[in-house]
Amino acid sequence: MTNCIHVLLRVTDFGDDPDVVTKLIGIPPTECWLKGQPRRNMPATFHNYSSWQIQSSLPETAPMADQFEDLLTRLESKKNNIRAVSEQFKLVLLCAAYYHDCQPGIYLDRAVITRIADLGLSLDFDLYFLGDEPSKES
Repeated sequence: MTNCIHVLLRVTDFGDDPDVVTKLIGIPPTECWLKGQPRRNMPATFHNYSSWQIQSSLPETAPMADQFEDLLTRLESKKNNIRAVSEQFKLVLLCAAYYHDCQPGIYLDRAVITRIADLGLSLDFDLYFLGDEPSKES
């Protein structure tokens, strides 16, 4: 069973047109959905908010620090756009990690924290210890 980590920028509170966010930031989303649409993995349930997001381009098995580096480098190329969007909509840098074999700590060095703050982003960690539960890839 492999651990799975997702590092992404999520934009919410933009209304019902995700193209507005794409035009303002200047990067196409990895994924987006609108409030009320069925969830991809649970089609019997529906999203209770709209979301536009860009995920690290590294595999979900890549180390967390590498995924932060990858995504921050991409976002910094659009720094002014992201800061402007953060004045209109809710932005958060999100890390969701699913662990089978450990309950790790989290360490972000000063440079990474400075880069996140310089983009004007909030930071959210969702950590899950799944133990012997089959991985999402199984």
